[in-house]
Amino acid sequence: MNTLNSQVAKNMIGFNLSSSLTNFVSVTQAAAKASKYDVIKAFSQTVSNKLKGIAGKSDGFAEKNSAIVRRKGQEKFYKKWWEKASDKGFIFMSAIDDVSTEFIVRTKYNELIRKGMSEDKAHDEAGKWAMRILGDRSFGQMPQIFNSKTLGLVTKFQLEVRNQLDSMFYDTVQEANLSTEEIQEGTKRNAVKAAKIASTVTQLAVFQHLFGKAFESVAGYNPTFDIIENLMILFGFDDEEDSEDTFTDNLEEALLGLGEDLPYFSAMTGGRIPIESALPIEQFVQGKDDYGNDKSRWETLGEALPYYISPTGANQIKKTAQGLKMFDKDLPVAGSYTESGNLRFPVEPTPENILQALLFGQWANKNAREYFDGEHKPLKENQIQEYKELDLPIAEYWKIREDMAKIPLNDDKVDYIDTLDLPLSKKNILVNNVLDRDEKVDMAGYGNYSSFEEFDFAVKNPDKYPMTKAVGGYEAYKKYSEELYEIKADKDEAGNSIRGTRKTKVIEYIEGMDADYGTKILLYKKEYPSDDSYNYDIIDYLNEREDISYAEMKTILESLDFTVDDEGNVGW
Repeated sequence: MNTLNSQVAKNMIGFNLSSSLTNFVSVTQAAAKASKYDVIKAFSQTVSNKLKGIAGKSDGFAEKNSAIVRRKGQEKFYKKWWEKASDKGFIFMSAIDDVSTEFIVRTKYNELIRKGMSEDKAHDEAGKWAMRILGDRSFGQMPQIFNSKTLGLVTKFQLEVRNQLDSMFYDTVQEANLSTEEIQEGTKRNAVKAAKIASTVTQLAVFQHLFGKAFESVAGYNPTFDIIENLMILFGFDDEEDSEDTFTDNLEEALLGLGEDLPYFSAMTGGRIPIESALPIEQFVQGKDDYGNDKSRWETLGEALPYYISPTGANQIKKTAQGLKMFDKDLPVAGSYTESGNLRFPVEPTPENILQALLFGQWANKNAREYFDGEHKPLKENQIQEYKELDLPIAEYWKIREDMAKIPLNDDKVDYIDTLDLPLSKKNILVNNVLDRDEKVDMAGYGNYSSFEEFDFAVKNPDKYPMTKAVGGYEAYKKYSEELYEIKADKDEAGNSIRGTRKTKVIEYIEGMDADYGTKILLYKKEYPSDDSYNYDIIDYLNEREDISYAEMKTILESLDFTVDDEGNVGW
């Protein structure tokens, strides 16, 4: 690989723990394809040998295996300071690769020795088997495209990915063929072969899925070729309960996920060694960031520049800096923010989350995965304050915000808020942010009203609302009030109202109402409070209403210009 490509690669993976840990993907493949007895034995031997190696008492196994020796390569005798610094950046990857390689070779070696093969032959065959899983990067062992000076940046770290697929499918079939050669009867041989292939592929799928999910919970992404995950996406098992995704939508998502697991495609989108940060072509051409916001091309180039000039580890330094920035004490809420100060997602400042951000950056947190998977929008300043006051899990808050965004009318939004399984205090926060009134609204007893309109009338008119109960309910009160309002007095030739003509019409309207006597006299008194003709009838009617409390009766009477003293005596 030429100097420029090599430098970019060193800056992408130097000191990068997540990239280094992806070497354990091969370990899961080996564990799935081998005898579990040999796997456990190899694990014990590898751990024991590495611990002994610290004290200089290695058992010499690695030195006897040509594949392990070849994979480690040879140390350059003389190195300049920047080469030494660069080598330091690969300390994690080299250590994990060393452990993974020895474990995988030992696993197959144990099996072959157990089956009676000689030590030399077992070393040779175990090395070949391991390199088919790991990818042999030594000179003369890999196709030239993987060492190309022009394509090296894209292909260099895709060899293992391609070899994993070869091992998973091609090698699995070949191994099944070899293990069934001695079965003479064709039908039986094919049946046993099919069973072996199905068993191996199933184990590989399960092992890689479990490892991928465990890796994702720590580093924020799944580096494996995850068949199970893509099948779950395809059949909608990962959809939310209210998801409207069709089978076509799920198929498209599954195919995109599959593409990200394949060699070469994954180099640009994620996978083992993402190079999009070092080659932000799309951002540079469009002059926009990943969220569609305007972004200077100079800013884009400035972000990519460290990948080309620093000795090593630019990507990890960037990840660590961005990760720790989430816990700045001046932030309103700990979390990841856009350049404009909007909150992508919050992160609880626990020791575990701070350590995760330090090692794997801001995107490793589970809230980051939910943010991107759910395609949520960053929270603006007023929403950040609301989220802070509500003190809810961010997933729950996202859902509330997104559900309310689909509701056009404030009345219906209040109805929705009332259905939420939240304490009254939190419902009040949401409602008051929706209504944005000078007078704060209290949702207490909201369920006792038939609609937001009735609730709002009761809140705004506490002196008038009890009357609605006395005349048949809020809807009846609203209807009568509107119809009475429409009744106008007759006009003379000069356009002046003729005295007494409206009252005649009101009486005629009330007499024609399909309502009881008490309702009629209450409505009449409401229109003409100075007319005392029905005062005693009104008092008797209200006293007979067992569904109307003393406090409500007092409010109704006072709204009709009666007086009620502390002892309950009514006057006018």
